[in-house]
Amino acid sequence: MHSDIAAAVKPKWYILGTRGAIVGSWRQEYVKSRRWSGDLIEERLALSESLPTLTVYIRELSGAIHEQHFTLTEAPLYAFHRNLANHLHNGEALAVPPEQSRRNIAVMEAAKRSAERGGEIIGVEC
Repeated sequence: MHSDIAAAVKPKWYILGTRGAIVGSWRQEYVKSRRWSGDLIEERLALSESLPTLTVYIRELSGAIHEQHFTLTEAPLYAFHRNLANHLHNGEALAVPPEQSRRNIAVMEAAKRSAERGGEIIGVEC
């Protein structure tokens, strides 16, 4: 569970194992802009809008635990649209081919039909 109003936040997500673990922690980011008057505005983004900081814990056979910290890089802006344009203009392969999208679309269409019928469960054909 996550709450933007809690006094303390849990990790964004975590994967736990006996020999190691990965914890994704929330990262607070700010956006700076200027008003028409030139005044600087600094707005805090919602935690859910930022990529997590990752901590990898590795347990050695001796029992010692080592930590490594990583920061994920931002995804390129408009990556989907750039890939689509490059596909149409230059023949670049699509990042997600239509064959891989078929099942997701089938599930979304089944959910829509189910909602229209008052929640009746309908089989999904892919």
